[in-house]
Amino acid sequence: MNTVLKFAFLSAVMVHLIGCSANARYENKHFENLFSLDIEETMVDIGNHDPYALTEYGNTLKEFYFKVIHETVDNYQERNNLQKFTEKAVFNHYINTTESRYTTYMASLDWISNSDTVVHKMPCTIHEFKTDESGYPIRYKIAYYLSKNELYQLHVWVIEKRINRFNEGMNQMIYSFKEI
Repeated sequence: MNTVLKFAFLSAVMVHLIGCSANARYENKHFENLFSLDIEETMVDIGNHDPYALTEYGNTLKEFYFKVIHETVDNYQERNNLQKFTEKAVFNHYINTTESRYTTYMASLDWISNSDTVVHKMPCTIHEFKTDESGYPIRYKIAYYLSKNELYQLHVWVIEKRINRFNEGMNQMIYSFKEI
């Protein structure tokens, strides 16, 4: 009986922690003296799954993640097509995806919005879309920040069923991004 009560208590605590996302707190964090942004305080470094990412953080219980990639402006200007650039960035998220799965995957993208803005004096383009990779609908927001010498990509994603809980936090992360 004690085991059942302990399991019920732990389950209730987990549900409470996951459900408290609407009241999540964010803290400003600096990364490698290059940039800072507000991150949800329960996010932790999840390692380097993407070899191009400078940093990757997330909370696996909440299924809420982000990564930052940066490159020189010269490299970006060689490609200079943000739509294709975004598609490639999303494809790279699934490193083991085959070419045929990539074609199917790209056809399944549901583009929600594309907007241009300025964040901390940097031109910024934000793309929002959802995917249904392997039956798991995911909502992405990818922001591109163009500074004098660098192009930063902030990829923020959450499982689609949790977008209402994390949409505001995703935006806070995007609009708090600042080059140091």
